Amino acid sequence: MPRLFVALGSIPVGEDLQRRIAAVCAGLPAVRPTSAESRHVTLAFIGEVPASRLPPIEAACAAAAGQGRAEEYVLDRLGGFPGPKARIVALTGAAPPGLVGLAADLGERLRAAGLDVDRRPLRLHVTIARLRDTGRIPAQAIAPLRVMAEEIRLYESELLPAGARYHLISTYALPNGQGPSA
Repeated sequence: MPRLFVALGSIPVGEDLQRRIAAVCAGLPAVRPTSAESRHVTLAFIGEVPASRLPPIEAACAAAAGQGRAEEYVLDRLGGFPGPKARIVALTGAAPPGLVGLAADLGERLRAAGLDVDRRPLRLHVTIARLRDTGRIPAQAIAPLRVMAEEIRLYESELLPAGARYHLISTYALPNGQGPSA
């Protein structure tokens, strides 16, 4: 059964930020950085579902994207997620209302399709590394990384000994301009 999630598109990380991430990771024991192509903002984790459930999931993604809009978000903190003692090192920032609404709308549509999707509001974060054990990771401000959310993507997550590998299933454009915002 495929293990699915829905996320915003890729996160462009420049050389300066990449060096800062590497410096933070170098100071942590048993750290495993994530690959640049696997970095994303999760909107909804669906989990393992039969392949026959894919059409209603894709319909929910398309409908939610159609009601959302392209929007900029800012990642301006680097540290442990969800707190200073964590197994995940992440870039974080405040989620803009439109993206919070998009995630909520997507979640409602997936639940209406009979899926058990988390009801917690969106916590904007991008995992940049994983730790073998819980470690103290003090949060620090970083130069703001501005990212434009222009689409949502449905992925399959393949769990491997070296870490998860993500396979893109489909993409859904977020309309530009002043259209309705989820």
